[in-house]
Amino acid sequence: MEAVRSVALDLDIHPYVKGRLRLQRRQDEAGGVLLGTADGPAVQITGFKRLAGSTLRQAANAAGPELIGFYRVQTPGMTTLQPEEEQLWRQIIPHGRSVFLLIQVVEGIGTSAQVWTREGDAPPTQEKISLLEETPPPAAAAQPAAVAVPRLRIKFPTPPKWVPAATAVLFTLVATAWCYQEINPALPPPALALDLQARDTELTARWEQSSVPAEQLQSASLLVSEDGKEKTIDLTRRYSPKGHLVIRPTGRDVIVTLNVQYRGVAPLSNTAIYVGFSPKRPAPRAVDFTKKRAS
Repeated sequence: MEAVRSVALDLDIHPYVKGRLRLQRRQDEAGGVLLGTADGPAVQITGFKRLAGSTLRQAANAAGPELIGFYRVQTPGMTTLQPEEEQLWRQIIPHGRSVFLLIQVVEGIGTSAQVWTREGDAPPTQEKISLLEETPPPAAAAQPAAVAVPRLRIKFPTPPKWVPAATAVLFTLVATAWCYQEINPALPPPALALDLQARDTELTARWEQSSVPAEQLQSASLLVSEDGKEKTIDLTRRYSPKGHLVIRPTGRDVIVTLNVQYRGVAPLSNTAIYVGFSPKRPAPRAVDFTKKRAS
């Protein structure tokens, strides 16, 4: 899944953030602040926090330099950027590049968004972007890239009579190895996919590795970051190319990084972000005080 990229506004939205924003509902508190950076050529949105309108200014001030803008879910009475919203936007972020995202919900899912971007005091520009998964057109999908398989007619020259037998055998082995390399291209490099799934009080990290190297596994670990705290979970002895691990975070914003190292191979790493985790606490057990304790 690739990041949403706006050509006109030069805006990048992290794929996981895009998926979470797409699930926002039409509620009174369906809005909040956008987190990211604007140091490079594009505005990068890497996180968000869902907030009530009364705490928006306080949360924006607390975000510090990570604040990149605001977002809101479109409602029937507020289908565009409101004057008071633009005024608050200019007051809190008076300088630099920033954005305001208005998510348009169709049948309970945010399918698209109107994006306003502003550079300092300049008037904001507007563009519509899609929040849905991008799929290749049927014509492109039906025509996979052709792989040319060379047809080789191998004919080893007959060595002269004066060449020793051992030299002739060595010559044949070298020629065979060269032909095998031409016919069998190198395997694709290893790749690592990582995803986070929430259920009640648990957050499950699921990973899948492709093109497993033949070299020995040296180390595998899971780094969990939440609310400024970090902990490392060693997975070396129980790591498999396809697996999962259940964690129970106490914070709302969780960052999980999987690091895998094979001997003599470049390290593998991937990071998944879960924003706004809200574990469901078990209901307290009712106590019947009418029963008398047995003597």
